[in-house]
Amino acid sequence: MGYLNQEEKEIAEKFVSELFEPAYRYSRNTSYGIKHIFERATGIYMTNDEMKYIMLELGYKPNDRTELNPRYKARFKRL
Repeated sequence: MGYLNQEEKEIAEKFVSELFEPAYRYSRNTSYGIKHIFERATGIYMTNDEMKYIMLELGYKPNDRTELNPRYKARFKRL
C-alpha cells in the first residue's frame, strides 16, 4: 500500500461497506470514481491502486484486472 495508514485503511473499508452492496451487473463506477467519492466524503487521499486493493479485500471482483480503472459488481445501497 502507499499512503494509507492502518486507521485510514479501516475507515476506507467501512466506508465502502456502508456505501455499496453486491450486485448482479457491473457498476458504471470505476475504482477511480469510487476513490474520489471516498476522498470527497472523508478528506483522506488514497491511490487508485489502494482503492482496487480495498475492493478486492471486501470481495468485489473487477471486470478486468488488467484495466487501469476497473468496474465492480457493486451498487449503492438504498437509504
